[in-house]
Amino acid sequence: MTTIACNLSEMAGDRQVVDDHIGEYKTTKIEKIGDSIFGICGDNCPDDVFQWLREAVNSEVPWHKAKRPKHAKKWSYFLIQLAPDGIWLWNQKLYRTKVEEPCYAVGSGRKVALYCMRHLNMNPKESVEQACLIDHWSNGPVDVLKLRE
Repeated sequence: MTTIACNLSEMAGDRQVVDDHIGEYKTTKIEKIGDSIFGICGDNCPDDVFQWLREAVNSEVPWHKAKRPKHAKKWSYFLIQLAPDGIWLWNQKLYRTKVEEPCYAVGSGRKVALYCMRHLNMNPKESVEQACLIDHWSNGPVDVLKLRE
């Protein structure tokens, strides 16, 4: 898994990937697409989701009407979006639900990150760094993207 955390102004994500078949490596899990920042985590994190979002942003067809990529039912991933109108969670069928909170986190280190943001007043980067100290599946470096730059 991973740890991705955001508040209403920025998103942070670790870079650790653990694959039982090929080992560990680093990758970028957050990306700015259009006027939003997206992060993905899970047992299978298909890059075609980011590709679909990139194409939807540049298309005249709204994303909710665009043809979605199909994934195996056994795949398990979460997509989090930080948009100008708030935080959204996307399911595996790529439909989204609004999160009515000022901060949120997904992934295996989410509980640590949420505690750090909600109770210790840490920003997303600091909260992901703390999750990396505790969660075996999360590790730095930590990437940060700001919504308005």
